[in-house]
Amino acid sequence: MELDIAVVGGRVIAHVGGELDVESAPRFRRELDAVLEGAESLELHLETLTFLDSSGLGAILGRYRRLSARRRPGSGAVMTLWGARPQVEAVLRLSGVDGIIPLRSAGARR
Repeated sequence: MELDIAVVGGRVIAHVGGELDVESAPRFRRELDAVLEGAESLELHLETLTFLDSSGLGAILGRYRRLSARRRPGSGAVMTLWGARPQVEAVLRLSGVDGIIPLRSAGARR
């Protein structure tokens, strides 16, 4: 898994590539949790993510729960998933994650 993280104000922007699975999910959690303290939102850019399994889904949802627990009313979306490839988007939709976390196309306005 490739993971590139930037913090801009209260926003964490992470580009995730390769495979987010049982082997890489612990690193994903650890590295994001290290920067999420005090963050208001998380953008996960998934344009180069090629595989996502249930461990990866759990890691994504865990970061969502962590941010949501600290959310201020009216503060907008706490997390957004950007640019998922069709096979990754299918997993997100089949699992119902798209009903919890907004999915946006890579070309959508931010």
